[in-house]
Parts: sequence; structure tokens; C-alpha cells
Amino acid sequence: MARKPTKKQRKEIKEGIKQMVREFEDTGMIQTSRAKYHPSNRRAAIKQALAIEYGWHRVHRANSPR
Repeated sequence: MARKPTKKQRKEIKEGIKQMVREFEDTGMIQTSRAKYHPSNRRAAIKQALAIEYGWHRVHRANSPR
């Protein structure tokens, strides 16, 4: 069953997303240790950052489509 993030994890996820979006605005890409992503706009960058952060913390978003 999917696990919801704790309050501490939500804070860490929020900070990580902020950092990734700032990186996207500066360089035009989001880079992880394994891949480089080139979202087309800021909204797409936020979605990509969400996916990366939730994956790193091994939790799922509430109301996400299955």
C-alpha cells in the first residue's frame, strides 16, 4: 500500500523541489545523479521535480492517478 509522507519528509520534499526549479530557471534543465531532464516550461519542471523527490523519499502523492 502507498505510504504518505511524514511532516518532516514533506518539508524535505518542498525544499528539494524549490532547489530543482531554481536550477531549471538558471540552466534550463534538471540534473540528477542518473539523468538530465529538459522540461519545456516551468510547470513541466515542477512536475518532474515532484516525481524525482517523491521517488527519492519512496512515498506517493495523495490523489495521484493509478
